[in-house]
Amino acid sequence: MKKTIISFLLVMLSILTSCSFRDADVDKRVSVNEPETDPSSVSVFDETESSSTTESLILEESDSTDVRDSDTIDTVDTEPIRQETEPQFQNGEFNPKAMMYHLIMETPYNSLEALFVRPSTFESQLKYLTENGYTFLFADEWKTTDKPSVIITFDDGYADNYSNMFPILKKYGARATIFLISDFVGMDGYLTVDQISEMSSSGLVSFQCHTAHHVDLAYQDETTLRSEFESSISKIESWTGKSVSALAYPAGSYNDLVLSVASDYFDYCYTTKSPYIVTEYSPLEIPRYYMGRDLTEDSFISYMQY
Repeated sequence: MKKTIISFLLVMLSILTSCSFRDADVDKRVSVNEPETDPSSVSVFDETESSSTTESLILEESDSTDVRDSDTIDTVDTEPIRQETEPQFQNGEFNPKAMMYHLIMETPYNSLEALFVRPSTFESQLKYLTENGYTFLFADEWKTTDKPSVIITFDDGYADNYSNMFPILKKYGARATIFLISDFVGMDGYLTVDQISEMSSSGLVSFQCHTAHHVDLAYQDETTLRSEFESSISKIESWTGKSVSALAYPAGSYNDLVLSVASDYFDYCYTTKSPYIVTEYSPLEIPRYYMGRDLTEDSFISYMQY
């Protein structure tokens, strides 16, 4: 009887020992396959990038992993989910509302219909701004003001800016900035030198830089960047007799090198980002509200509110 009990206990001991070793093997495999994460190796990105669409009507842009911004046709009318931090470059109560347009035309002539704001819509927007006492600033005059202010900008320099936009601007005594692609001036569909000279002489339109060839700045080396800036500045200043100190990044494309080189030429640079998604910005990264064809009157007014 005693031998039977001893044999039983030896068998049980053997089984328990075998289970212990198997558990140890499982623990070892888990340890090998799931190493502990080093918190210092985890990267966190807190900047929201916008998706890219075509800005110029004759140029097709490609996406870039090194691009800070991209041209976005934003027709979603939403309120910001958090309070943005407005820049305070100079003393004043109100920061100007920068607005980005392209064309003022009743009927679009290509598939990028959102770029074509109706003349009646543009006029109603200027009427609202003048009746409500907004100050109109040029892009190279960014400053906080004692009353509500706006900076109206047009990218590329299309011919309709003279034939359709300029008469409405004169009617309301408003002011606007056109960011010119300097080497496109005189081409079919773009402004001519004579039109630029007339508009500049009126005191209602400022012409600033959109580079010489509308290149993707984030992919250029320093030599090319300086060439694009210097060529554009030289031509525009020769046409208007006025200094050029503001830039709009073509398709909103820029990186650290672009910021560094741009700072040698410009006091203010404008992106294509919406102020609704930008929490901090500087004179070299000023966001703009996108003025698209389908923007409603209520949405426009909400953009202009402080």
